[in-house]
Amino acid sequence: HLVKLGFAENKIKVISLGFGLPKITRSPSKNHKILFLGRLTVTKNIDLLVEAVSLCKQQNFELILAGPDFGMLKTLKTLVKKLGIEDRVTFTGRVSESEKLQLLSEATIFVHPSLEDIFSLSLLEAVGVGIPSIAFGIEANPEIFDNNCGLIVKGYDANSLAHSIDYLLNNDAQRNIISKNAIRLIPQKYNWDNTVMNLEKYYIESKKRLQHS
Repeated sequence: HLVKLGFAENKIKVISLGFGLPKITRSPSKNHKILFLGRLTVTKNIDLLVEAVSLCKQQNFELILAGPDFGMLKTLKTLVKKLGIEDRVTFTGRVSESEKLQLLSEATIFVHPSLEDIFSLSLLEAVGVGIPSIAFGIEANPEIFDNNCGLIVKGYDANSLAHSIDYLLNNDAQRNIISKNAIRLIPQKYNWDNTVMNLEKYYIESKKRLQHS
């Protein structure tokens, strides 16, 4: 965005977010579970995820929509009923921290369907604890998924999302690769020690340039 606005790329420094990942032991359910975790609001495009679920060739899974209602619950329930997938979708409402950790530990796949979020903390949390995750190629998602730490949807519609869900559900090996990469790389990239170290380094560099200008 800055480059498009005219800033020189060599003048821009990027510092990864400091982030504390929860301690969980993953024990994915034998019955596949696809998890969305966040506010049920229009900007999250959860209706797109619900539509994608109805289009999936694989149907042996449960979609769990976990989070407080911010104006979309009624619409989503109506859509679920219209698509005839009521027996495959669970609305949990607001969850406690312990309930959230339980959901994360059991999830087969995490899906972040938003086309508007700039940087999703819920996505980073899911990826960081090793849940194979799916998201659209917008904003910071490709950065989080760098080095095969997640799956970017090839397209921006329900059919493309459904294809990605089917692919991961039917590919145990790929899910394992993504999970192992994420567990190894995400804590190294997004942690407070690196954030502080890089911030200090860039500050010192900037100070030296000002002193010599």
